Amino acid sequence: MNNSVLNNKIRQFTPAGNISSAAIGILVRAGMNHIVQGNELSNTGNMQIGIDIRTTNRMTVKENKVEGMVYAGLYLRGGTVLNRLTVEGNKLTNNYIGMVLSAGAADLTGNVVSGGWTSLLVDRFGVAGQYKLENNCFIKPTGVHVRNDGTGTLTAKKSYWEPTPPSVVGAVDTSDPLGFLPRRSCSDSDPFQELRRSRRLVHGLRPHHR
Repeated sequence: MNNSVLNNKIRQFTPAGNISSAAIGILVRAGMNHIVQGNELSNTGNMQIGIDIRTTNRMTVKENKVEGMVYAGLYLRGGTVLNRLTVEGNKLTNNYIGMVLSAGAADLTGNVVSGGWTSLLVDRFGVAGQYKLENNCFIKPTGVHVRNDGTGTLTAKKSYWEPTPPSVVGAVDTSDPLGFLPRRSCSDSDPFQELRRSRRLVHGLRPHHR
C-alpha cells in the first residue's frame, strides 16, 4: 500500500527466467495508492514494456520518460470504473506502441507520445469507454495515431495530433482537436519550443524569449 517508485533510471535489460515475464521495466501487480513518478526507462536490448500497471486499485503514473520499448511504452491493464488510474505528464518516445489500453480504466491527460508505429492502442480486452483522454499530444507515428480493437468508442478529444487529420482504425472520436501544442502538456523543459518558434516566424511574428 502507498508505495512510491520515484526517479529511477532503467537502461539495461538483464533476462531472468522466462523472458516474456521478465522483460518489463516497472511492474505494479497489486495494491493501492501507489505512485510511479519521474522514472526514465530506455531499452538497450529486449525490454518489451516500459511500465506495466495491473492493479485494480487507484494509483498514479506521472512524469515518466519511456523510450524504445519493443512492445509498449506504457501498458495499462489495471484500474476500474470506480477506482481509476491517473496517468499524466508522461513522455513516451519511439516505442513500438506508445500506450496500450487493455482491461481497466484510467484518466489520461498531458501525455506526449511521439514516434513509434502506433501512438495508442485499445487492445481486444479493452473497453474504450472506460478511458478518458484529454489534452494529450500524439506526434508522427509511422503507422497510425490510434487503433481501437476493443469494445465501444474511444473518446480522445481536445488533443494535439501531428500530422493532421489523425489516422485512426476502429471507433475513435478525435473531435475538437487542438490546433497548437499545449505548453503544459507537450512540455518537458518545453521540447517543442523551437517548433512553435519556427511557426511564429513563418507567420511574421517575433518569438517570445524567456
